[in-house]
Amino acid sequence: MSSFFAGGLLILLLQLPIVLRPIFLKKPRIDSIVMFLPFSVIVMGLYLFAFGFQLYSLVLLILVVLIFFTNFRAMLRFKNRLLIDGYSFLFCASSFIEFLLIIGLGLVLVLYCPVADMGLSLNFEAKPEVSVSKSFYTGSAYRGMQEREGFFSPVDAILWTYSPSGENENTDDVILCVGGSCADFSDYSPLLKKLSHEGYTSLIMETSSSDLMFSQEFWNNSFLRSFTMRLFSREDKVRFQKLNEDFYSKKLIEAQILIDIAEDKYPGRNIFLLTDGFPAGMIKSAFPMYKNIPLELKGCGLIALTKPVEAAFVEPVRWGRKNRAESFKLPDRLSAYIKKEMDNVK
Repeated sequence: MSSFFAGGLLILLLQLPIVLRPIFLKKPRIDSIVMFLPFSVIVMGLYLFAFGFQLYSLVLLILVVLIFFTNFRAMLRFKNRLLIDGYSFLFCASSFIEFLLIIGLGLVLVLYCPVADMGLSLNFEAKPEVSVSKSFYTGSAYRGMQEREGFFSPVDAILWTYSPSGENENTDDVILCVGGSCADFSDYSPLLKKLSHEGYTSLIMETSSSDLMFSQEFWNNSFLRSFTMRLFSREDKVRFQKLNEDFYSKKLIEAQILIDIAEDKYPGRNIFLLTDGFPAGMIKSAFPMYKNIPLELKGCGLIALTKPVEAAFVEPVRWGRKNRAESFKLPDRLSAYIKKEMDNVK
């Protein structure tokens, strides 16, 4: 069970007492059940903060807002300690519709459950544990990035390191993942964790420095960027192509920052660039000294696992419900492909 699934399920369960309370009313009383409402709104806010905007979380937010406003008067009555002796037909009808929406979203959540670690063996005694660490950096593309020293220093980049903590750690190679325009770091997590179980250390970075922003529009941030780009890829291909060009030109600078960090942290190791969605030849011409391993996931990472609802929206034929089982094999298949590519240059 992923955290996204558990959080979504919690929010839906919090809505149930609110929309079903007309059934529980047997005699005049204070409608205390309505106090689930502000709590669910707070949880929804934390959910968005933790996972950013996705198609499913956006629909879930609309449902929570709808239930909030249809029950706002009930909150005011509770605040004034007024007794409730019945509910109107219109209110009961709207509650029933909201109940059906909750059931529908619950079914979608179960059928398209996001997965964080699919493809990993459950026999953890035979494999090393995976260590995932996060480091904060401050600076810019042209001033250089330095690891943040003080708590109040600005955060201009976040570096995630996936490494094995067992005996079969590969101390010769390090993999630098440079993600695509329609994905964030979490969309590569299943693959990077799989590689860590195979003994490889992998690094992935997301930057927010002003000189690395490929667009000045409001959605270009860690919460909305990947969701918006996936939307453009489906609905506005001309604009998406232009944004893509700007995105990958900035991503080259991010790749150089990653290389500098890796060479400092892991001197003497072979560096491999794992890329997704870059135009043909761009990485090779910019970094001829390093082996490039293209993932060819159209810049979306493994959203078939991490964001299956959106994957079905972006590519319904390839990642729809009928091919759900195929997505579970992605970490194993990609890991085998990456290891083969790395062995070819040794």
